[in-house]
Amino acid sequence: MKAGVRKAMAKFQQLSIAELHADKGLYLESVNNARDARMRTIRINDFWRGVVLAPDDGTDTFLLLNVVPHDEAYGWAAKRLYTINRATPGAGGCSYTRRSAGSPTAPRTTARPR
Repeated sequence: MKAGVRKAMAKFQQLSIAELHADKGLYLESVNNARDARMRTIRINDFWRGVVLAPDDGTDTFLLLNVVPHDEAYGWAAKRLYTINRATPGAGGCSYTRRSAGSPTAPRTTARPR
């Protein structure tokens, strides 16, 4: 998996935003019904997907948040909401789970160093 992540990140860094969206190898795609509209996934290999946070500040800097098995990546990404601290530049996230009635429970926060 590590070699796949390195290869995907190297390719990711070489492409422009337009090329990223058009690339069939990385297959950058949005996450449906995500709490955070910036959530995207990329293909690492046939089994693993990288969950990335797309920029919303006019930069071209994406943040790799996690590498998750393909079938779990979309659910993992859909439940999270991130903020970026521009002073430190680190990310902080909240994970939401749903009760059976459909109302969100209290968020669990996580701090992820960059």
